[in-house]
Amino acid sequence: MEYPYISLEESRKFGVFELFGLAFNIFKENLSLSLPSLISSGTQVLQSLIVVFALLYIVETYPDLTAFEDILTGDITSSLLIPEALRLLAVIIKFFFIGVFITTVLRNLFYSAFLYPYAYRLLKGEKISFFKCWNESMIFIRKLVPAVLVVEGISTGIPIIVASLIIDKFLELARIGLISNFEAGLKNEEVLILITAILALLIVVAIFTVVAHFIFIFVYQIIIVEKLDLLSALAKSLILALKNFVNLIIYGFLEITLLIIILLVSSIFQLLHMEISEILQFVLLTILSPIFSVVLLGIYLQATGIPIRYEPRREYSLTEVFLKKLNQGLSYLKNYLRFPNLKFIISTIAVYFLGFFLGLEYSKGPLGELLSILLRPREAGFNIQNFPYFYAFSGIFAHNWLVSFLTAFSGILYFPLPLANCLFNGVLVGTVFGLVSPFEFAVAVLPHGFIEIPSFIIATSLGVKLGVYILLDKEKAGVVSREVIYVLIGLAPFFLISALIEALLTPLLLKFMGIM
Repeated sequence: MEYPYISLEESRKFGVFELFGLAFNIFKENLSLSLPSLISSGTQVLQSLIVVFALLYIVETYPDLTAFEDILTGDITSSLLIPEALRLLAVIIKFFFIGVFITTVLRNLFYSAFLYPYAYRLLKGEKISFFKCWNESMIFIRKLVPAVLVVEGISTGIPIIVASLIIDKFLELARIGLISNFEAGLKNEEVLILITAILALLIVVAIFTVVAHFIFIFVYQIIIVEKLDLLSALAKSLILALKNFVNLIIYGFLEITLLIIILLVSSIFQLLHMEISEILQFVLLTILSPIFSVVLLGIYLQATGIPIRYEPRREYSLTEVFLKKLNQGLSYLKNYLRFPNLKFIISTIAVYFLGFFLGLEYSKGPLGELLSILLRPREAGFNIQNFPYFYAFSGIFAHNWLVSFLTAFSGILYFPLPLANCLFNGVLVGTVFGLVSPFEFAVAVLPHGFIEIPSFIIATSLGVKLGVYILLDKEKAGVVSREVIYVLIGLAPFFLISALIEALLTPLLLKFMGIM
């Protein structure tokens, strides 16, 4: 779809569907619009660390992990008769909600600060590189902190707290009923009333969340484009949301429909033992999220009378762009593996092996028992006879490459975060090594690990370097971020080869050796 240049005098309003066409064209010409999604996703490393703390808490607090195993395997019939299982479930839910809230706040902060200034310049017709906006985005991070805390605190924090209290109260009532030795805990009528009340409250929470997101939908764009204070931005967002009610309903309907389709496709493939959730997550992050955000920004700009001036450039095929970026990535990777960066790489290797030896030691204790439960094959899990190799390979590749992005860009928060994630990965591999025989480890892990682990270490060292520069030399952080992106692109072929080995060769080796 082609769009002519729209000057100030002849500017016109685009409909929502036209904006989607426009956003798609802009995305095709500026693939770097996907970078804010990848950068902001680095905050998920914090969620992973919260999961680690949750596991350590479980190990220390619940020496008998039978209930935990029953919950994981889905055999909750017997576990629900054990009050310990309900107590454990409440702990897991609390850690989950904490992780979701922290990650949501940080992700929206970085995503908005990096995407909207860049997208706004593109919609104004400027020809600008994403990395030219880096320093401007870093300034907006500080300016958006109060807004994100207020907006996400109300639209996400309050619903999470209420939902957590409701679920916690329900589990407490169930536990009291079981401890009191009632035959069925509560009478059938009372159970029905209780469940109905809980569902009604959760529906109210869901409605509150939708309304809050609707009211605050333009706050970040207003602060970035018009540079208004928080209270003015909140008031203007409400007014603009009401004035553009129909457009936002169409936008929300399309967004929800797309998410439902993605969930349905993922569920269908899971029923067929084809795991593609990582692929869908990657597509959602890198393509769909930026396109929807550009559309939302377009709705806001038109609502405030700011003209959209988009001038199409010469079109490149995706193959041309891919080959060009890959070639640049390999060149950046080669340059990165030189003396000035050795300090980052060596420190990362040291942390990884520290984690490995810690994991080896932990494998002899409760953590080893917990991990053996987590790694135990499930009945509906991997089956070499019916698992399509393409989906295994593509899912593994998408997962590993995405994790490398998350780890590298977690350095934007603080440089120890990539190292903490690296330490955890080392602990995981070390614990697995302690749980299985050296022969099993060599067959199952080393063939792909020989490529995957060094690639992950390089990605982590990039995060450390980015974090150090953000802390000590913010002016050069934009240049380093460009290096991080291109080195990660250069690592893609290595993660690809590793995924091919893990999906195609490793299962055959395990079967041939009689291990699986």
